[in-house]
Amino acid sequence: MKPKNINSSICIIVKLTNNCDLTCSYCGVAGPKSSTTNSPQKVMKEKQIYKLYTILSRSQQITDIDFIWHGGEPLLINLKLLDNIINAQNIFVGKTITNSIQTNGTLITDAVAKFIKEHKIRVGISLDGPKEIHDAQRPMRVGSQSSFDLTMKGIEVLKKYNIPFGALAVATKKTLEFGAKNLFNFFIQNDITTFDFLPQEPIIFDNKVLTDYIYPKEEYTSFLIDLFNVWYTYDDPKVSIIYYEALIKSFLNKNSEICQIGKDTCINIVFTFYPDNTLTLCDKFPRSNEDKNNMNINIDSIESIDKVFLNKEYKKVLTYQGRSNKHCTKCEWFSYCRGGCIYDRYMYRTLKLPFNYAMCPLNALYNHVSNIIIDKK
Repeated sequence: MKPKNINSSICIIVKLTNNCDLTCSYCGVAGPKSSTTNSPQKVMKEKQIYKLYTILSRSQQITDIDFIWHGGEPLLINLKLLDNIINAQNIFVGKTITNSIQTNGTLITDAVAKFIKEHKIRVGISLDGPKEIHDAQRPMRVGSQSSFDLTMKGIEVLKKYNIPFGALAVATKKTLEFGAKNLFNFFIQNDITTFDFLPQEPIIFDNKVLTDYIYPKEEYTSFLIDLFNVWYTYDDPKVSIIYYEALIKSFLNKNSEICQIGKDTCINIVFTFYPDNTLTLCDKFPRSNEDKNNMNINIDSIESIDKVFLNKEYKKVLTYQGRSNKHCTKCEWFSYCRGGCIYDRYMYRTLKLPFNYAMCPLNALYNHVSNIIIDKK
């Protein structure tokens, strides 16, 4: 039987390790709450990667695979092992393979840069802004050295080898207080022209919210509008904020390239592979065996990734998570956003969190951007 809900292009987030040299305040993997939310420190074995490759290579329907090498901090893995697992991708005959790495940048050396360039790996750097914000939110696990200084040093190595990269910042209360214009100027002044932002998400474990306070939804919406205005007014095609570009595309009836906008679901597109040998949904979802809205499939139990799409547990999750919140379907912007990120739907519906946590009701941002874009059409 051929599964009907399979997508020809998929993304696999590979959690090479849950170890990290930083202990970020908002991180549920290696941050202050990690002793509550996380299993003991684990590092993925090389043979696990090869097994993952095997079940992916046997797919009769998947033609494009994007691997995102993630952690923890993926560059804590021995560089020789990383080289081995990238070279082993020659198993994928007739499939298009791309590789990305999301790193905090503190461990980027000349050797790492050469490896990245040789294998044409796309690079994302976690950078929360200027030193006072970055160091406060992303301190070193051991010692008092500035993680900001190490990250910027890593960025300079990338520039030295002409390796393109994008920065990803988590917007916290400190970010909002610093202001959209100041943050935009920080990236421009440091010659970082591709960047994006994620809202700080609550840390959840066993259906409990462990984060005490983030910020009201209205404050983040206001920040996004201010940032859009600064970026749009700056009007430089070399400066890319991915979220806004995707939002504009949706208003111009073009396909969005990110999962938060214009996608009914990403469940048949994005998967996460963990060191405990399990394949689950997007890594934003809490991991708990008690959570019926996620899935945990041991890859040793399947011969091909295609079998996942026939799995009863997967089908149940697909049906449940694919449904949008009732309030979303009534929104005038639903045809553009399609309900937003399914993780936000999960939080609002399953955990019954305050509506402030959901990123879907950004009516003010959609109104603001549409007035500008549609008026120019």
